[in-house]
Amino acid sequence: QRGAIHRRDTMATTVRADQLQTPAHNPGASDETIWSPIDTLESVGIQRGDIKKFQEAGYHTADSILMTSARHLERIKGLSEAKVLKAQDSAGKVCRRLGFQSARAVREKRQSDVFHITTGSTELDNLLKGGIETGVVTEIVGEFRTGKTQLAMTLAVTSLMAQEQGGGNGAVLYLDSENAFSDERLAEIADRFGVDRDLADENVFVHNIYNEDNFEPAFKEAKRMIAEQQVSLVIVDSVMSVLRNEYQGRGELSARQQKLSQILYSIKRMAQEFNIAVVLTNQMCADPGCTFTNDAKKAVGGHVLAHLVNLRLYLRKGRGEQRIARIDKSCKHALGEATFELSAGGIMDVAQ
Repeated sequence: QRGAIHRRDTMATTVRADQLQTPAHNPGASDETIWSPIDTLESVGIQRGDIKKFQEAGYHTADSILMTSARHLERIKGLSEAKVLKAQDSAGKVCRRLGFQSARAVREKRQSDVFHITTGSTELDNLLKGGIETGVVTEIVGEFRTGKTQLAMTLAVTSLMAQEQGGGNGAVLYLDSENAFSDERLAEIADRFGVDRDLADENVFVHNIYNEDNFEPAFKEAKRMIAEQQVSLVIVDSVMSVLRNEYQGRGELSARQQKLSQILYSIKRMAQEFNIAVVLTNQMCADPGCTFTNDAKKAVGGHVLAHLVNLRLYLRKGRGEQRIARIDKSCKHALGEATFELSAGGIMDVAQ
């Protein structure tokens, strides 16, 4: 009881919507700037009118100017090649994104900036070296009823908690393409973690995705919100359901994969630009080419999706409400498994 009350009181004073200010710093980590507001370009010679054009096109940080090719920036109405190149040169003066760094500097920056968000299961957190990591894209893949959305909903609550408690101390953006988000489940999970229900209602923002054309404006709005208030997590549930419906058959496979690549690139750059955690859920399909196993299934999205995500977590059913999570891809984690349980309060450790 004391833990729940303490958690609720802490959140009420740190994560309420009216207190989420522009987070140019990782709260609770260090005073080093993670990203630079695009307004800083005015101090290095970029005109206010040009800055406004960048903002209207969805670029809200100087980092985003540096991370986008000139070819793409030149498509913005009213910006010539000369203006774009000048803006990129100016962005390089206020951002520290490019140039070689020693491995020590990379490690120190990572230790300062990166944090983890608890999944609600100690065993799963241990497998992930602390939970869902910021600055990278994590894919959660599995067949139906393996707990993908339940894990996403649990993260939507734990992200609101203070970092000292395993949270992200920030709001959550939930892009829902399967009509799977449940405000009732959000309230139940919030109760389990001692997070005030009003706090969850005020700081979890849902955007419905009905077709492939909804992704781009949703990402544009997401970046604006992240630049204006403290956001720790973006969830896309799921990344492939809309594309599977709109692109059917081998004749449209190439076009689908090109669209998927564009979506994933935007998602990955968002994670890097703002140092937020990005979680994608993904579906499974039959693998007709696999004839030597009873579990002949594979993740939808092919090599495009597999290459662009930083970590792939494969979920499968266990006994009763137990689920097994397996790391299928990661450059930082050893491949391994963890067992957790689905409950009314979200993801939790298996009851002993």
